Amino acid sequence: MQMYWSFALVANQVFNYFCLRFEPQRLMWQNAGIIRSAKSLRRALLELDVLAERIERHAASSRALIKALELANMMLVAETIIRAALVREESRGSHYRNDYPDMDQSWNKHIFQRLKENELRLDWN
Repeated sequence: MQMYWSFALVANQVFNYFCLRFEPQRLMWQNAGIIRSAKSLRRALLELDVLAERIERHAASSRALIKALELANMMLVAETIIRAALVREESRGSHYRNDYPDMDQSWNKHIFQRLKENELRLDWN
């Protein structure tokens, strides 16, 4: 997974933030919404990678870079939600997984994520 804010400053196309900004919202709704599965969550991570590559190619001007960074932050939040949902192999409250429909008391814990060496690290207790 590449870090979303490490975008290049050169590009040969115009960055269209207003079209791309809805992509993280769409992929979260379709793949990491209320009902999710390991398959849909992994698909969401792959789509985030593809979107990050598209943004990197388009972030050319300083204004575009600011918009790219805003979009990158949206994508980072999306990734943290997806990774936490993927590791929690149960359903709890509004976090329902159709591949793990039951609550598992062994998952009565908190999931923590930290950014270390440009990678999200998960831990729970």
